Amino acid sequence: MDKLRDFLKSKMGQLLMALCLIPMAFLGFSGSFGGASSDPNTVATIGKRSITTNELQNAITNYRQALIAQDANASQINESVLKDQALQDLINSDLLVQQANKLGMGLSDKTISMILQKQRVFQDENGEFSNALFANFLKTRGITKDQLFDEQRSQYALNQLNRSIVSSSIYPISAINSFINLQLQTRNVWLHRFNWQDFANQVTVSDNEINDYYHQHQNDLQSIAMVDLSYITLTPEEINVEAVTDEEMNQQYEAYKQELNIDDMREISQILLTGEDAGSKSQEVIQKLADGAKFAALAKAYSDDPSAENGGDIGRFNAAVFGNEANKVKKALNGLKVGDVSKPVTTSYGIQIFTVTSNNNDKIPSIDDVRPELEDRAIRYKREQAFSDKVTQINELAVNGYSIQDIADQEKVTFKTIKDFQEEDNQTELGQPIIIEKAFDDNIIQEQAVTANINVNSKTYWIQPVNYRPIKSLSAEEATPVIKALLTKQKASKLALQEAQTTAKAIISKEDMTQQKVKFSALGSINRQSQKLLEAEKAVAFSQKAPDSGVISISALTDLGASVLVVDKVNEVEQSQLSDIDQRQTALIVRQNLGQSDLQDYLEYLRITHGVKINEEAIHSGTL
Repeated sequence: MDKLRDFLKSKMGQLLMALCLIPMAFLGFSGSFGGASSDPNTVATIGKRSITTNELQNAITNYRQALIAQDANASQINESVLKDQALQDLINSDLLVQQANKLGMGLSDKTISMILQKQRVFQDENGEFSNALFANFLKTRGITKDQLFDEQRSQYALNQLNRSIVSSSIYPISAINSFINLQLQTRNVWLHRFNWQDFANQVTVSDNEINDYYHQHQNDLQSIAMVDLSYITLTPEEINVEAVTDEEMNQQYEAYKQELNIDDMREISQILLTGEDAGSKSQEVIQKLADGAKFAALAKAYSDDPSAENGGDIGRFNAAVFGNEANKVKKALNGLKVGDVSKPVTTSYGIQIFTVTSNNNDKIPSIDDVRPELEDRAIRYKREQAFSDKVTQINELAVNGYSIQDIADQEKVTFKTIKDFQEEDNQTELGQPIIIEKAFDDNIIQEQAVTANINVNSKTYWIQPVNYRPIKSLSAEEATPVIKALLTKQKASKLALQEAQTTAKAIISKEDMTQQKVKFSALGSINRQSQKLLEAEKAVAFSQKAPDSGVISISALTDLGASVLVVDKVNEVEQSQLSDIDQRQTALIVRQNLGQSDLQDYLEYLRITHGVKINEEAIHSGTL
């Protein structure tokens, strides 16, 4: 049902999904880690296996990209929390993979091959498995066939074990229906908000009230930690580079052909022979070819590859398909013209015989055809290299104890300062969590050091905090303006609530709203998750019944002051309106949510039995 789908896309629905899926996020990070090691680049060990700083950094990057893809503001991402979450997910993933393998949950190479051949992404327009599409996938991922098989094997085992734990919880379908019906309830709402600032001039705060509040809350009244922050910033666009040389153009051209896999445009077919008699069969095939037999016919008769149905056609030669054996195959194909047949080649697939069916190398674009694009690529590459060198140089100066002003003078970059840079409620240009974390790092503050480069969105920063003012209890004099502002808001909000209550009592019908001194906004039909309401307004919006043909008015104290909500009857959703599919899908979500506690208990057990050790020094080093 569309309403249920809308609910699952709503804030409450997404929260429910998040509660179910966040603990399972590590399923996307499964893979094989190296053996245990005392290497300082090892951030954690799980039994005899280890997680490296590189793997953790990749996981952090994946998380960050996923958040940004969901429209998260990159500057507001808490890097410390992100790092901790990524590490815990990597550890959880490996614990479950190890346990799944121990329990014998896995797939054979033959089964994985069958699964991959049925994947639509690897099928051509005729629905047939395409070696070319498969090869391009491997190249895009930057992995070999064996690595993909290992990844699929681990992922399957991980999912199988996870499902056996998470999906076991029981939750009555009647309770699920009641929960859904509550979330789908709607009613029309008219709203007016009384802002507390409009009543502030009607209240006074005495010295005695301030003193009483101070003595009652003295331990809670503290200053905000501050530093004076000096910084420089740099972007690749600021770097000037020299004109592109012919040699650089040629390098870009070769890279361009490799990226598009157009360095060899020959179409090839193969005959794959497997089994103990593959050797004798290969000689038999070679002899028949010499006697004039057609390669396509022999492929259909002899080949053990799915391409046999197409006469052995596997498209253009792609090295990524053959992994470490690519050079061996490439050597066998060297010099072959259309119609020529290679010698038998022994690979991990079996024994393969190839023929060239067409040659389109004359269609490869010349360097002049793509010169504008190559020039842009070359300039971008040179600028990125120069930018990287600049970053390294500045980092070296920082390590050698140069002040940020000295660095700015030497490297000819702009030097800026922010006075009273706050640790909390920071609204400055540099108010991003990762910069705040570095600015108030104990070691950096103590040494008054310049940090290594900090990347935020498209900019790179270096900062130097000085004149640190730690959190401290406020004196009575320092706390006075803070307390006065707080008490003023409290008193003004009470006046706003009184006005809201008076207004609410005067409204019995819709027509009464037009007789009030204030104007009401018609919000239309809303549900319990409506983003048009404040949290305090949501709490009361469905708290009272209204007559079928009338309205009721409700007042509420809010963070902004007070509100009056005029609401009509609640529109209920009958259980019969929910399809069986919708009920089952939501039941699964709720049951998985309940099953998370079982999963966390199981992971805690695995942590104890496998001996998880975390290298805090490596985690908090400057490499992460």
